[in-house]
Amino acid sequence: MAKKRVRVQKIGKLDKATVRKFSQDFIHDVEHLERKYGIKIKYKGGNFSSTTFDMKIQVIIEDSEGRITLPEETNFHIYAGAYGFKNEDLGKIIRHQGKEFKIIGWLPNRRKNNVALQDLTTKRNCCGTPENVLALLTSSMSNKEE
Repeated sequence: MAKKRVRVQKIGKLDKATVRKFSQDFIHDVEHLERKYGIKIKYKGGNFSSTTFDMKIQVIIEDSEGRITLPEETNFHIYAGAYGFKNEDLGKIIRHQGKEFKIIGWLPNRRKNNVALQDLTTKRNCCGTPENVLALLTSSMSNKEE
């Protein structure tokens, strides 16, 4: 049986485009590990210089019903009530400056921007202050009632 030839692309210097491409290739290549172990692997960013690259990944285990519960979701149920949120607010959509954001969790280690959001257009994660998100949530709820 002939071995599959893999084209080797030697990296001379790290830059933003190379790191991004490598990260995408890495996540694609670990899909077999996800299937083998029944886990989900997510790329969570990293830092690089011209010669080194530190990559942060998150390994997520599904519960008995096949649902993935992220730490941000659990944290929302623990902390957000102290700021005026309800448990049902997790997953709700808010609108700001013509964009839609989904409330996806709580980031307790942040000093100010504790509410984890996802931009529904770009699917990128961002965050906001509890006060601003709660105000946007309240205004979007009142707009629905009108």
